[in-house]
Amino acid sequence: MIEPFQPNNLKPASYSLTLGPNYQYGGVNYVLNEDDPTLVIPANSIVFASMGEFIRLPHYMAARFNLAIDHIYRGLLLGTGPQVDPGFQGVLSCPLHNISNQTILIPLGEHLATIDFIKTSPFAGESQDVLEEISSEEELYRRQEDLLGKAGNDHRLFEQKKKWKRPIIGYRPGPGDHIVKSSVADLDEAVRGFRKLLRRGGIGSSIAALGLFLALYNTIVTLHGDLKDDIKRREATIDQLEETVIRQDFEQEDLRDQIRSLQRQLQE
Repeated sequence: MIEPFQPNNLKPASYSLTLGPNYQYGGVNYVLNEDDPTLVIPANSIVFASMGEFIRLPHYMAARFNLAIDHIYRGLLLGTGPQVDPGFQGVLSCPLHNISNQTILIPLGEHLATIDFIKTSPFAGESQDVLEEISSEEELYRRQEDLLGKAGNDHRLFEQKKKWKRPIIGYRPGPGDHIVKSSVADLDEAVRGFRKLLRRGGIGSSIAALGLFLALYNTIVTLHGDLKDDIKRREATIDQLEETVIRQDFEQEDLRDQIRSLQRQLQE
């Protein structure tokens, strides 16, 4: 399920995931290496980072992952949900938000997150015969309707179009005006400016400062709304591309089956 697997990272109830080489900051893709082995997360900023391990979950097991507690104490937050659905295959990526006023450094390969695994409800008894007849993942999906879960409910498999998730480096960054970044620094700067105007005195200055602050806040809210819409559009495009890749994989597998069948016929 985990590749590469390091026995030292296996804990009694979890596994330690490490920082991988691929990350994105300010809409630009970067790759850590021997010459540049440290992830730098500036104060009040967001970095999208990928793990160093490839995860392949079976269809009867879910996973949860969260940031290592040492990084939380340093002021780093994991900006994503911890659930990993059964059947997921790929590299886990997540946004890391440095909410502190200090730069945070994380070396390549350092313990970044912890993942644990949970078995899901078993198949219904009558589905066991169907499972024994299934010999490949493609066949599992083709016969999904024949599988029943607990209490006779339909058994849901992981969506194929979302499988084989690439590291964050594989995704295109947004346009310059939609780059994901922390708004904490902007708000902090606005508050400082507001305080300066208050110190300089005058109700008129205070009202003007308040107006500037509200205008900035409204701009940030609008930016976040536009950003969400842009992310949804890009996710839809990515899903379409991944669906095309999966369809091509199935076609290639069918061709391999035909070739193997012809080889057997020739041998006979």
